[in-house]
Amino acid sequence: MFDFIRSHQRLMQLILLVLIVPSFVFFGVQGYERMSQSTQSVAKVGGQAISQNELDNAQREQVARMRQTYGAALDAAMFDTPEARAQTLDGLIGQHVLMQQARKQSLGTSDRQLQETIMAIPALQDNGKFSQDRYVALLAQQGMTPVVFEQRLRDDLSLQQINAAIENSVIVPKSVVDRFSAIVGQRRDIKPMILKLADYTAKVKLAPDAIQKDYDAHPNDHMTPESAKVEYIVLSSDALAKQVKVPEADARAFYAANKKRYEIPEQRRASHILVAVAKDASDADKAKAKAKAEDLLKKVRANPGDFAKLAKQSSDDPGSAVNGGDLDYLGKGATVPPFEASLFALKDKEISDLVQTDFGYHIIELTGIKPGQVKPFEAVRPEIDAELGKQMAQKKFADAADGFQNAVYEQGDTFASTAQKLGLTVMTADNVLRTPSATPPPSTPLSNPKLLATLFSADSVKTRHNSDAIETSPGVLVSARLLDYKPATKKPLADVADAIKAQLVDVEARKLAADAGKAVLAALRDGKASAGTGFGPTTSVSRVDRSDVPSEAVTEIFRTDAAKLPAYAGVMLPSGDYGIYQIAGIAKSPAMDAARRTALTQSIGKQLGAIEFGAYLSDLRRRSKVQVSSPYADLIEKKDAAPAKAATS
Repeated sequence: MFDFIRSHQRLMQLILLVLIVPSFVFFGVQGYERMSQSTQSVAKVGGQAISQNELDNAQREQVARMRQTYGAALDAAMFDTPEARAQTLDGLIGQHVLMQQARKQSLGTSDRQLQETIMAIPALQDNGKFSQDRYVALLAQQGMTPVVFEQRLRDDLSLQQINAAIENSVIVPKSVVDRFSAIVGQRRDIKPMILKLADYTAKVKLAPDAIQKDYDAHPNDHMTPESAKVEYIVLSSDALAKQVKVPEADARAFYAANKKRYEIPEQRRASHILVAVAKDASDADKAKAKAKAEDLLKKVRANPGDFAKLAKQSSDDPGSAVNGGDLDYLGKGATVPPFEASLFALKDKEISDLVQTDFGYHIIELTGIKPGQVKPFEAVRPEIDAELGKQMAQKKFADAADGFQNAVYEQGDTFASTAQKLGLTVMTADNVLRTPSATPPPSTPLSNPKLLATLFSADSVKTRHNSDAIETSPGVLVSARLLDYKPATKKPLADVADAIKAQLVDVEARKLAADAGKAVLAALRDGKASAGTGFGPTTSVSRVDRSDVPSEAVTEIFRTDAAKLPAYAGVMLPSGDYGIYQIAGIAKSPAMDAARRTALTQSIGKQLGAIEFGAYLSDLRRRSKVQVSSPYADLIEKKDAAPAKAATS
């Protein structure tokens, strides 16, 4: 059942909307708020500008995230369209709206929450523990500093508080769970009658001139597309990065200027005994807990060697009690301030006085110290080289871009000197089409629509000159020219006659099968045909368990009124067959056990929460005075675009 919910979310939301909520439109929020230097505004949210630079950065990061997921199979050109950029801008608008609301509500993320979130990221762990080295190295690979990443993550966690507050407040009525369970769990006993398309194919009689007429009427369907042999050259920051060698002096200077990044702070190993008491407990309960803690402290003072034994017996922290109170090594920021202050004030093997926190009363024993240290230059040299190398490659790309553009223009009939000067490779590709296809693969620059349009322009076909340098994806410039060109030609009728005939016969056979099926269905419903003739064996189906019955048929079977049995459903199947299904019986959904009911309730709650959050966001957008500039104004929903002038500053 829950697989059905996950794979039929549209149906799920429709059922919920019909049952208990009005229609809402849900808009996803993606990305992080970014600061920008650009003064060109593409939109404004409550007076705050979203710059073209911010939109460009968001677009690049989206492509980068998708490339990490799909690798070389990703066609980056699909994101280089006005519609794709408008969708990214729409997400940025939603993100800005929510950030402004979070600030109004003084929502924030504590340092401890931020630290715990980062330390729990699997990619940053080594053997199950957070690795500072891996953290810094991964950020360096993304061209990001810890400060920037942590601010973005802090903002994201603040936004999640809004989302969680709305989604977690949803109450799922028992009637909704009961009704949905009944809908998806109902089973219907059916008997199929399939009118095979193949039985009607032989009955099709085409007119003598049908093939010629179709050939003349659809000339574009029978064309050999124009194609070309292409020579091209690519300038990319990735290619330049391979040419970069970071001087040791620069690496050492960077190390000296950023030594704090390579510090390993002091860590202390602690054991504790906790006597838990709620922050809002009564004074009597707090006094009782404190008295118990004081008694335990006396015992520990009298026999320090019994600390672990007393922790196992008496500590209210189940996670550490089983280990004799051991919390392993802790750095600053890993615990609440009172605990941390006491721990870092202790001497080795010393036991603290009572320490009060929001969790209760602690007795802390310091069991080990790892002094702080700075990683040596040699240990972090690869990390520094990677970061500086990327920066140098980006600068080299920026410096080389103008020279690349000028070179391919000035020597318009060759790439040889440009390639030699910049250390690039001239490549060729055959059978390149105006419309991107499997040849060449979508991952190559030659799948970029803008580049292809330039290549196949009338001027390019005539002169065979190098194209301008075109940015096919962030950090990638490409110039190309035609070596050979084959115009589009119409295929002779003899070459396509068989295909046209097969298509025409298939269309007519489908019509015959549908007409015959509808006639049989009408006769069965009117009682003019025998209900027991021509049907196969009985099969039981539900919306989530359709056996071998096509999904189109299951949809029609459950759409059919079965108040009076037998009932009949008919549907044209994708194969061209026509299916008629006799509904002979109905079985109600079986009762769910407690675990499945809980899971279903939670699943429905998430769907309802998403709808509620979408409604909340839509309302916020309407109240936030959103203004969208051209050319995006017409591509983004009018629901939140200001009717007055678009943002222009």
